[in-house]
Amino acid sequence: MEPSLWQDDNGRYISADHVYPLGSNGQSLTEYYGGTPTPPTTTTKPAGTTASGTVTKGDLNKDGKVTIADLLLMSRYLVREIDASKIPSTAACDVNGDGRVNAVDCVLVKQFLAHLIDKFPA
Repeated sequence: MEPSLWQDDNGRYISADHVYPLGSNGQSLTEYYGGTPTPPTTTTKPAGTTASGTVTKGDLNKDGKVTIADLLLMSRYLVREIDASKIPSTAACDVNGDGRVNAVDCVLVKQFLAHLIDKFPA
């Protein structure tokens, strides 16, 4: 299953993300409609860590577990309803380890919560 909205007649995947294309044969939703994607600005803040110094991927609110509350924080961040300063552990957002926080990370957290996967790629 590809994390896309659809595939066009030329076989290109149209990404569900407005900024980042889906792989080498894809384009962002913004690009599809003729716009120029602008990556969101990021705010640097200390990485959320546990007592042992490690980040728990997916645990954005640092309560020790990955729950719907973490998914809601990530969703609100992705639609720019909140900025990174409202997330206790921004380092926990990138659950697939690609260096970006986008819809793919959100889908992975949803899959984790639905017990479709038992761990994150990163």
